[in-house]
Amino acid sequence: STSLAQRCIPCPENEFAIAGAAKCEPRPLCTVSDYTARYTDCQQDPHATQGHSRSLVYEWLEPHMCDDQQGDKLPEAITRVPCAPCNPGQVRDFETSQCVACPDGTYSASAQGSKPLCESCPPGSAAVKSLHFVYFYAWPNDFSTDCSGDCASTGWRLRDSFVDSGINHGTTADIWMELSVHLEAAGLVSYTYKVSCGVGGHSKLVFYVDDDITGLTHSGNDEGTTSAPVSAGSHTVRWIFQKRGIRTTDRASLSNIVVTGASTGGAGECATCRPGTYSNGHSSECQQCPPGSTSAEGEQICHKCDAGTFSPSWGNGECVPCGAGTSSARGSSVCVHNCTATFDNGAYLYNLTALSTQGGMLGPIKLERRHFFLAMCSQQEKNNSVCVSKSGDVLDSFSCEHKIPKADDVPADLSKGFIAANVQPRMATNLGSVISFHELPRDSSFPEGSLDNLEGPQRVVASELGVRVMFERGDVCEGHPDKRWQTIVDVKCQLDA
Repeated sequence: STSLAQRCIPCPENEFAIAGAAKCEPRPLCTVSDYTARYTDCQQDPHATQGHSRSLVYEWLEPHMCDDQQGDKLPEAITRVPCAPCNPGQVRDFETSQCVACPDGTYSASAQGSKPLCESCPPGSAAVKSLHFVYFYAWPNDFSTDCSGDCASTGWRLRDSFVDSGINHGTTADIWMELSVHLEAAGLVSYTYKVSCGVGGHSKLVFYVDDDITGLTHSGNDEGTTSAPVSAGSHTVRWIFQKRGIRTTDRASLSNIVVTGASTGGAGECATCRPGTYSNGHSSECQQCPPGSTSAEGEQICHKCDAGTFSPSWGNGECVPCGAGTSSARGSSVCVHNCTATFDNGAYLYNLTALSTQGGMLGPIKLERRHFFLAMCSQQEKNNSVCVSKSGDVLDSFSCEHKIPKADDVPADLSKGFIAANVQPRMATNLGSVISFHELPRDSSFPEGSLDNLEGPQRVVASELGVRVMFERGDVCEGHPDKRWQTIVDVKCQLDA
């Protein structure tokens, strides 16, 4: 139609127009690039070698705008074609001729044609369930597609080993494809993409999880493989190709779509158990080692931590050495101490029990607008609700930092030097989960040996008697993956106090 037209005018039979066009154009002659092959569903066939077969038929790609009278014609259908390999994690059911997921604890890499049956994973590994979409001869279950705007097709197109958004769309069209999926555990959605939008073009491919943009946006002439994390539960993942501008050849394609952790999937491979987990074999997941134990990569059992080390939580990938002045028995989840420290073969005893609190951590300690909380003694003090992570979990920490609640929300217990366990803080940073006790460094103004002839108060002042309490193995420092937060507290004796 032209400007101010009251209705759209149909094109003559030998001409065509894309959505939103102002005039009709002559139809080009059809070529092999204007049609695609499509396979029918696999069916039982007693005359076929494998007992089932399918047919290969040819269809015009949408939108069908070429001249098939003067140009190429659709080829004839081919019957009794062998059925395609199933996607990874699936095998073909010979009774129904359909691909079905491997049972829990088994896997199949049949997309490569290497294993015709589902097999058990060996000990030290697990068959983690996933949804694999390698072949696109027909729309898989739980997929849907459509288009809104100046559309030339009714959504994404099946292209055997990939899907694409189609071509000849108008200046504004959103071609979307979505998959409804339920994850038993947190997983990933990965996919291979290719966008052909030209340099400086405005079209782009955007990936969503539910209604949230994941930050994965692809434009220009770009291709690659990427992934996005997805939490446990039911979700809708969506790809939208936002066609913008007058270029009719802008398009996107997707292939090798994988959803790990899906409740309805099958395993395409055996995943080696990470440190801190184990598997006896024929399992769909690696089990976490309990506190006080750990495992190396690919183990089928957990091992108790040696004496002098500990593992505080489920799934720990290592046994952590106890700090100086603390100890543990074999298989311990904590290191113990009595809140005292001795040095010089018992010549000096430092008792820190006065710094112990009941029901919470010592704090807040305010230093330049930073607010700290410490557990100087008891393991029970450490396990409290003051140090809380972003996800709401209690941190395994002797020392943490966060912004304290508003003054009106702080109970009277704060006036006694500690914060009560029922205070709900904001996100905290772990500044140390291992405690150790050390003698204070000697005053540098007194050389080694110069204190031997000093006695009483003179020796006390000169040696800076006291104990250094170190809290180590805190959170990893942002931007410095090889460094961790730690806290150092020096407690000095005041004999004249």
